[in-house]
Amino acid sequence: MQRKKDFARSLFIKQYINNMEVQQEKKVVLFLLITILSITFLGCTQESSYLEGTIEKVDKDSIIMLVTRSKSKIGEPDKVILRSEEMDFTTLEKGQKVKVWVNDEGVRLSNPPQVWARKIEVIE
Repeated sequence: MQRKKDFARSLFIKQYINNMEVQQEKKVVLFLLITILSITFLGCTQESSYLEGTIEKVDKDSIIMLVTRSKSKIGEPDKVILRSEEMDFTTLEKGQKVKVWVNDEGVRLSNPPQVWARKIEVIE
């Protein structure tokens, strides 16, 4: 009779420990899920990267721009080469002041750096 009680008690203890481990795993998974969602949300709310400056040279498929303001991960270069497969640069002229939204992910670290332009707005 005592063996049955001891067996039942040890079985109860094992189930209790297993239940505690499952609860702990659920807490870890919930914490990781909240962390990932928070990082994703913060990444979506960040302001887009852009550069402001004066156009120095215009070609059919690129622009060389003197940078006066940088809100981009590429830092504070003096000049950049802007490229785009979607925009027509021939409507722009040397000397125009522009604001250019750029894609920081595809930066070519040449001298000057080359970035992909997503949108260009003439500011003067």
